[in-house]
Amino acid sequence: MWRWLLVAAALLQQATPLSVSEINVPKFCAECGGRTMAARTPPGDERPRAVCGACGYVAYENPKVVVAVVARAPDGKVLLAKRAIEPRLGTWGIPQGFMELGETTREAAAREAFEETGAVLNPSEMALLALYNLPGQVQVVYEAPLPANAKLETSTTESSEIKLFEESDALKADLCFPTVTWALERCFSSLDRCRGVQERTKAFQGGEWRVLIDDDGGGYLAS
Repeated sequence: MWRWLLVAAALLQQATPLSVSEINVPKFCAECGGRTMAARTPPGDERPRAVCGACGYVAYENPKVVVAVVARAPDGKVLLAKRAIEPRLGTWGIPQGFMELGETTREAAAREAFEETGAVLNPSEMALLALYNLPGQVQVVYEAPLPANAKLETSTTESSEIKLFEESDALKADLCFPTVTWALERCFSSLDRCRGVQERTKAFQGGEWRVLIDDDGGGYLAS
């Protein structure tokens, strides 16, 4: 427990303050319709937000939840899709995307897999693989079995190519994001998987961004 308290205190001390230029200020107030929205710190708050100067309405911006899934065929191959959209157009990744309202994280992961590859995954068969905490974004990554008779698309609106990769080939591919590499490495490591869900947190420490890693739920031991 004490390790978690120390880490939490360090993250709070090293967190970068949100600048006024980073605030998304709408033109009109959603409450009164006035054009008096501006970036300011509300009374009793600790950071600037979009606030209406007329009625005091605060337009809060919430962090985004991204879901992803590492789907594995019975022979151990992993499902990857080449991105047909920006960012990172033309690179490979696992099915992933933003969670929609009304979904659970498992349902969102299954939906993304179907939209990007045509794969039909069972949400109840998914196992939580990793949790990645990034500034303003939380990524929830699952592992799921890909049915032996899965009918994959050759391409979709979001994917120009869909392919099953051997473990070694998957890690050599031009992967789209560091989180994809982390998820694949975690999935392929039998030793790590026996230790539980991996958590990584991107934190600003000592004037630079670092990635803190917790492999066993006992606290951040490496970075």
